[in-house]
Amino acid sequence: MEGKDGPVSPFRGLVKVQRDLDDMFSSMFIQPAVPLYGVSDQQFVAEMYLPEFSPEDVQIKVQDNVLEIDGQKDRFNLSGPSSERFYRIIALPDSVDPDNIDASFDEGILRVEVPFRVRSWGRRISI
Repeated sequence: MEGKDGPVSPFRGLVKVQRDLDDMFSSMFIQPAVPLYGVSDQQFVAEMYLPEFSPEDVQIKVQDNVLEIDGQKDRFNLSGPSSERFYRIIALPDSVDPDNIDASFDEGILRVEVPFRVRSWGRRISI
């Protein structure tokens, strides 16, 4: 097929559709920074940079030594409603104390502190 500027590709329209779909899907799912991990002799720490989220947008759950961090933010923009979502799973060591997990959210940084159980070295029993 010939146009005024030379041959016209029959795939020209498909390339535009592909580009539009890529733009749409990249705006629907965000990929927050990979969690930063820190381990001391007292606790395991995970931090994530989530600049567009608030504490109400993030759910934290721990079960069977697995820490789940799930976030979703609904928005409305000129093209209509949209949603941003992320989900991370972090395997925890067996020595953590899941009943004493602490989380904070400050200036877009989520910090989750998971303490280790206090080790019992046993005690001497008198006879």
